Amino acid sequence: MIVSQLACKGAPFIASCFRNNVDFSTMKLNHSRPEMIAANCATADIWRYLGLPFCSNMANTDNGDFGPQAVFEKTAQYYSVLLSGTNMAYGVGCYEAGMVLRFADLIFSDEVIGYLKKLVCGVEVTDGELAEDLIDEVGPGGTYILEEHTAEHVRDFWDPRHLIPKAMGEGKDLEERLAKAALEIIEKGPQHRLAGDKKAAIDAIMERVLAERG
Repeated sequence: MIVSQLACKGAPFIASCFRNNVDFSTMKLNHSRPEMIAANCATADIWRYLGLPFCSNMANTDNGDFGPQAVFEKTAQYYSVLLSGTNMAYGVGCYEAGMVLRFADLIFSDEVIGYLKKLVCGVEVTDGELAEDLIDEVGPGGTYILEEHTAEHVRDFWDPRHLIPKAMGEGKDLEERLAKAALEIIEKGPQHRLAGDKKAAIDAIMERVLAERG
């Protein structure tokens, strides 16, 4: 951090200190074991105490295939990231210890992270959320369908786009459906282009840096 600020005062900074343990049966680093997750969460505590944003190597898996084991390992890490207050998890989309990137997993992970964010938010208890006055007004046998309060909150629930319930045998094509969704996004091309003035400012910075490096 000191070096980066001396080189460019005010430059954005995020700390990282990756924690792994070794699988002695293969002598490879593990990227999905509980000890690794706990160590990253503990490290996040230190960076948070120092008031610095923190990037961890969670969201990865040692598996090469999209399947129940990889899904379980990734979901456990996403949940740990949210509970520990980690600011960035670099392994989203990664498989086989970061050697493989699956576009289908980016779609899957986006859905799972949305689910878990809703979970960790807890339950808000306010007069507006409880709506006791409305309950008294509608009364037994009444309906809330046409109430303004219902219209305001009907979309508060997490709404899955891909992880939808399927009957036995119908959900086997999940990876295929996720890959198709990813391909559709790629084929659309950039959807959120930078405004002209922002792009020009970034280009100017890059040109100056390249000129300074000669």
